Amino acid sequence: MSSDNDIQVREALLALHRQLQENVAQLGSIDCEDSGARAMIDAINALNELAATLVVEASLLVPLPAL
Repeated sequence: MSSDNDIQVREALLALHRQLQENVAQLGSIDCEDSGARAMIDAINALNELAATLVVEASLLVPLPAL
């Protein structure tokens, strides 16, 4: 049986995933003409996307509630 802690962990991970996805969307909408700054924004965006993927994968490791 899944504990309340498991549920809280899963909810926190999914909230973190949503926040990372929002960050990706916000960074993607920044208009920047400086190529160095754009490269930095793109690198941070790629890291956010990777982190979001890892968070989702981690949430799959949390036991699901029993039916």
